[in-house]
Amino acid sequence: MSKSSASSGIYSGGFPANLSDLPLNELEKLAIQVRKAIEVKKQKNNATPEADLIQSINSTVLNVREKKRYETLVEKMEASQLSSAEQIEFVKLTQKDEKLRNKRLELLIHLAKIRNVTLSQLMDQMGLSMQANG
Repeated sequence: MSKSSASSGIYSGGFPANLSDLPLNELEKLAIQVRKAIEVKKQKNNATPEADLIQSINSTVLNVREKKRYETLVEKMEASQLSSAEQIEFVKLTQKDEKLRNKRLELLIHLAKIRNVTLSQLMDQMGLSMQANG
């Protein structure tokens, strides 16, 4: 501890040497500063995981080519015009889409927990809605 810190009773890290010697109002001010510092640290620590989660959430959809093909196959199915090969392709795309949706939901739930909100609140915040298949 430096000479000036010793005389003021504050460590070089900025904390009082003996907290119990502080007047109550000073101790309360310190507690508020500590809470604020902790919140800032938490936000910084959560920023990267949140950004990573959002990036992962955005990647849990069929790509443009697959989505377009899926839509084409749905139209053909509704018109009873799917060949056997297209039926197999349709099932594979449907299974892939379902896995992606499940992963997306898992990631959204995780993000909601990080933000300490419900899944519905998170989806409202992100402008998302529950979609029917397709």
